[in-house]
Amino acid sequence: MTDISPADSSARDVTKEMGITPVDFVRLFPRAVPGWDFQIASQSQKEARIRVGTAARGATITITALPERRITALMVLPRSHVTMAFAGLDAAEQADFLRLFDRAYQRGGG
Repeated sequence: MTDISPADSSARDVTKEMGITPVDFVRLFPRAVPGWDFQIASQSQKEARIRVGTAARGATITITALPERRITALMVLPRSHVTMAFAGLDAAEQADFLRLFDRAYQRGGG
């Protein structure tokens, strides 16, 4: 699920609910942003914060663990709330970033 709330054409927040833990999100992150510098600002089992690019031109990504989704007694899926706050990127650059991001975190079947 993705919710895009544009404040203007150069800055917007994108929120997603993803089936991943904050630790696994950070582990897989380098392949999601090829060509971008990034820094892991904080990381724990329950939350992580990543800065991509610079404060003036890039994104801040916050990942917060949510309660697991229990399908059956034996099938439990992790869940995390992911927020990407963009700054200084135009709409086309944001769309390119999101396309790469979505492709990197895409899981089998689609």
